[in-house]
Amino acid sequence: MKQILLLVALLGSGYLYGQKQQTEVIKKDIALSQDASSTHLVLNNIFGDVTIEGYNGNSIILEAKKTISGSSQNIIDKGMEEIKLEVIDKGDVIGILMSGPCSKSPALISRENLLEGWNQWDNNCKWNPRYDYEFNFTLKVPKAINLKAGTVNNGEVKATNLSGKLKISNVNGGIVAEKISGSINATTVNGDVTIRFLNEPKDDCKFYTLNGDINAYFPKGLDAYVGFKTFQGDFFTNLDDIEVTAPQVSKTKANKEKGVSFKLDTSQRMKAGNGGVNLKFETFNGNAYLREQ
Repeated sequence: MKQILLLVALLGSGYLYGQKQQTEVIKKDIALSQDASSTHLVLNNIFGDVTIEGYNGNSIILEAKKTISGSSQNIIDKGMEEIKLEVIDKGDVIGILMSGPCSKSPALISRENLLEGWNQWDNNCKWNPRYDYEFNFTLKVPKAINLKAGTVNNGEVKATNLSGKLKISNVNGGIVAEKISGSINATTVNGDVTIRFLNEPKDDCKFYTLNGDINAYFPKGLDAYVGFKTFQGDFFTNLDDIEVTAPQVSKTKANKEKGVSFKLDTSQRMKAGNGGVNLKFETFNGNAYLREQ
């Protein structure tokens, strides 16, 4: 794999709430060794934004802005040394991870680990940094790539012009995905989920937020089965051709003595148009909006 690395350190420090800051911009060009539609990109961030845009090239163009904040230059220097960006290339799976003193060795991470969301942190490690750290990612990726990306704090996840299978997550922030023509699983805890489909999704999709609203936009003539589940919220749509259907029942085989068990789906189930892929909306405190445009 050909990889071009350019580091640009911006050494000017300024005060932010009584702290100094130092930033470093990391740029990488990661050429794919396989077709984009057969490649999975996994990006795990902790603090900061993630912005990903699909294009017609065959490489991942990465720019990551690392920011370390601390009360003294010595503390900042330690943070600049300890907080690193790791790129793990497993051929058809490429991982981009933030690493620190309590990270496990990247050499231990397998292809399967990346796909399954392997815990890279050593839970027995004692680490109490005196600095704050943040990565803000901006990527251009082949539009057919399969993507698994997320952040945790101080950021939003944005994805645009992608046609592969997408799994996007956040904790304290929103998710925005636009010009999507593949399938998507979008999950956050505190934030809104906004999805705009360029074409009708090819596979089942799931949208979830604990505290926030879900806004999903589709081209006219949507054919899908729609499920909605909430504790405190409502479902709204501008579709004329939608009707409530009977709850979905799934059958599972148990042991011979107990026979066959049936499970009832308690979510509201609807049919849009002629039916088709499954679109699952779930909130706890928030509304869901399904619109044609």
